[in-house]
Amino acid sequence: MAGCAIDVYPDEPKKNTDNFYNCLQGCPNTILTPHIEGATEEAQYNIGIDTTRKILDYVNHGDSYDSINFPKIQINNNIKDNI
Repeated sequence: MAGCAIDVYPDEPKKNTDNFYNCLQGCPNTILTPHIEGATEEAQYNIGIDTTRKILDYVNHGDSYDSINFPKIQINNNIKDNI
């Protein structure tokens, strides 16, 4: 049995409470999801908080651990204590 999953649309919901309509809704064996979680207002807020924390960790501790688009840098604790 064939099926498909689609996550890219010309119009995405702006908030979690917005209705989502697509011509593929109701098609058998079809899964429809928003393209990225960051498309909602709530996600944009959370992305801003997470990004700010990562920048502060880097500035305050020299730690970029878990960063995606930035090299993973972690200052050795022995070196950091002597700075």
